[in-house]
Amino acid sequence: LKRVGNNPAKLGTGAYSFDGSNDKVLLGSASDWKFLSDATANTWSIAWWMIYNDTLENGHTIMSTTDGSTQTDGMFIDNSGSGTLRLIQVDGDNGTWSSAIPDNTSWHHYAITWNAGTVTLYVDGVSKGTQSQTAGSGTPQYPLTLGANNDEYFTALTLDDIGIYKRVLTATEISSLCGSTGSLDSNDFDNVYGSTQYARGFKV
Repeated sequence: LKRVGNNPAKLGTGAYSFDGSNDKVLLGSASDWKFLSDATANTWSIAWWMIYNDTLENGHTIMSTTDGSTQTDGMFIDNSGSGTLRLIQVDGDNGTWSSAIPDNTSWHHYAITWNAGTVTLYVDGVSKGTQSQTAGSGTPQYPLTLGANNDEYFTALTLDDIGIYKRVLTATEISSLCGSTGSLDSNDFDNVYGSTQYARGFKV
């Protein structure tokens, strides 16, 4: 997703910039994102460009469908400290990749693929390793939230060109997204909090 504006963008003319204090973006409804944290969902992928502007502290959240306290159902992607990127499945288990957040000054491309419990993280088109992980069940507590864990763990970062897919992207496709090459599709999403949003990526 990409907001047209004056924020420095990796692609296009604008990006989402979060101040780490109270900024967040909510997408759709909670039920829309059940497939990200449901054990019955076999495959999905999330890809995004990011400048991580915050300190490398435990709990700073990139995106989430739960909150930081009760955590009854859902998932979240955060920094667990020292630049370690973490995918947590509530009622499931965690996947962690150390030194996955390279720095806090430059754009980097991230992609996570989920294939029946096999999870792979890519940074700048390069695999950071594959892990086995179990998912939870049930409908998430909240819609997919960017920049926070509901109303907690707000994070200073800039996000651009977020793509969410109900299938596993191949390494070649991820490399294309990272390098801005290949055959990509564009779609407009109207009436998202009063402005037009744009997504660029491969067909679901």
